[in-house]
Amino acid sequence: MAHASVTHRTARLTEEFGLQYATRLFGEEAVASLPRFVRGKNAGMPKGYLHWVKAEKGGWSREAGGAVVRPGELVRAWVGEGPFSQQGVTGTWLGRSQPLSGAAYYLGEAGRARDAADKARDRADYEASLAAAAEREDGA
Repeated sequence: MAHASVTHRTARLTEEFGLQYATRLFGEEAVASLPRFVRGKNAGMPKGYLHWVKAEKGGWSREAGGAVVRPGELVRAWVGEGPFSQQGVTGTWLGRSQPLSGAAYYLGEAGRARDAADKARDRADYEASLAAAAEREDGA
């Protein structure tokens, strides 16, 4: 299998493109939870940089956790403190406080909906197992 060719791109959250793309990938709740500038020309704007890795040529990608990616596919994205950050800044994302960093599977509206459905299914399975355990105790 051929290796994918990927590029790393960065945009400031104080720029319109960076803010809109971060909101599209992580959602309004996550972007709203980021620290903000208090003074200066960027007062009220979120601090940080949006980083994303995009496949230019398809193939196997270490950045995608060893998965195969298609050309033009978003591999992963994160919001970092600086232009060279490799870790996500902590914010509220997918219903919990965690670093804003994720693989393409979780990014965008579809990823957030998929994550919510997975959580709902897991919760229903857990409650069903509790109910089954209670039935066994009542029957014994």
